[in-house]
Amino acid sequence: EENKGMSLGHFVLMLFVLALLLRVGHVVSMRSSPLFDQPIMDMAEHDSWARQLASGKWLGEGAFFRAPAYPYLLGVTYAIFGHSYLIPRLLQAVLGAFTCLLIFWLGSRFFDEPTGLLAMAMSCFYWPFIFYDGELLLTSLALFLNVLTLVAISYGLEKGGNYWLFTGLSFGMAAITRPNILLFGLCIGLWLLHQSYGKKRAWRGPLLLLLGTVFVIAPITVRNYYVSGDAVLIAWQGGVNFYIGNNPHSDGHTAVVPGTRADWQGGYEDTIAIAMKEEGRSLKPSEISWFWFTKGLKFIVSEPIAFIKLFAKKTSMFVLAPEIPNNISLYFFRQFSRPLSWPLLGYSLVGPLGFAGMFILWGKRQNGWPLLLYLSVYSFSIIIFFVCARYRIQVVPILMIYGSAFLIELNEREDFRKCVLVFVVAFAIINCPWLWYEGYLPEKDLYSHLTLGNAHVKKSQWPEARKAYETAIKIGTTEAGPYVNLALVCLRLNDKKSALKYADEAARLDSDEKYGGKIARIRIMAK
Repeated sequence: EENKGMSLGHFVLMLFVLALLLRVGHVVSMRSSPLFDQPIMDMAEHDSWARQLASGKWLGEGAFFRAPAYPYLLGVTYAIFGHSYLIPRLLQAVLGAFTCLLIFWLGSRFFDEPTGLLAMAMSCFYWPFIFYDGELLLTSLALFLNVLTLVAISYGLEKGGNYWLFTGLSFGMAAITRPNILLFGLCIGLWLLHQSYGKKRAWRGPLLLLLGTVFVIAPITVRNYYVSGDAVLIAWQGGVNFYIGNNPHSDGHTAVVPGTRADWQGGYEDTIAIAMKEEGRSLKPSEISWFWFTKGLKFIVSEPIAFIKLFAKKTSMFVLAPEIPNNISLYFFRQFSRPLSWPLLGYSLVGPLGFAGMFILWGKRQNGWPLLLYLSVYSFSIIIFFVCARYRIQVVPILMIYGSAFLIELNEREDFRKCVLVFVVAFAIINCPWLWYEGYLPEKDLYSHLTLGNAHVKKSQWPEARKAYETAIKIGTTEAGPYVNLALVCLRLNDKKSALKYADEAARLDSDEKYGGKIARIRIMAK
């Protein structure tokens, strides 16, 4: 037993070190990406918010639009180490390695140590985990806290008592990072009440769970009310996001309110302006959120067939193989990472293994119900809004654990063929989108080439910017903007002939004369 424990400990330590080295290697490699020190969209918002916090404005202004845990953690990092795009990513690499360790712990608690060890190995080499550990996004922190919460639940179920207080604290920390988990917390609380009914001191477990959660969330709610006079629980973007995923124009994954600007700040301002204009008065943040939430509900009620089709589409995008991008494409920007060029694990294999495991082991592992409850409830809490890779990633640890249990079961069962058949069917279904999905091909990714070109422009890397814009135009676009940008870059490179050519093409496409002034200036400068 002692030798076995030492051997297991050595394997766990080895995997932890490998996980850490892969993540650190990825972060160091990504310094070659022009986006490393030019964050965009959500990453730019987190960076800006954290800078303000580090400057001493810790209370901030207005009720939180977004959950505050990650920006505040980033702000603390900036305050301690100074503004750096490397240090927080390295810290997230460490956090990601500890998440792998938690996955081992979780698998061991609900199944056994071999399952936990195999699941840890999967998480160590799972390339989307590594990718997001290197981005200025809350994904890495949320993943760590969600898995920690599930580990805490396992102890609460086994030992009860004060362990439910710690579980509540974990729920609270996860909720102020990404509030979706509150729905799962409600389900656990209701289950506790049901199980405790009629027992001595039946109130203790549910009450401790509630107290732990409230202890973390209450200061956020009080702060929101203090600075805005509006009782916003954590953040008020929920209604906006609900409408984004439930409106007649929604495609299920694009995070833009119809009729608003596509950039982060512009979209934020437009959602506020539209709500106030339609209501004809000034609105508090919670009222703006409610305005958009009710618009989403009206769509569901008035067009139930369209809603069902959209929900089914979002569910398929959530379950099937492609990693749907939100701010940036994983497939495109992984090219800057040396570790991600290696043949690592992805959802294409982990997903089928996980679903095959749930099918084969259904009913055999009764103590695994919290994992299945989390998987189903958390998945619903994403699908009801909109779907992308960094939201789906929060349920992948459960698939890893069930996938590991499936592989171990495969080695022990006599009906080997049935297990293989289930996996093959799951693999075929989940991977069928690769027959038509082109988002993983850099040479077909228009948006990413434009993003790359914009980043090169900000760094005054004109030849690189020209190459990125020209590639984007070759892919094909009917927008004038890329041609305007390319013309400006050609002027920087003193290629006036090409600048005039691209300006003429921009004028042809600019039907609403949005770029008329810029095009005129380009022509003057090029002659």
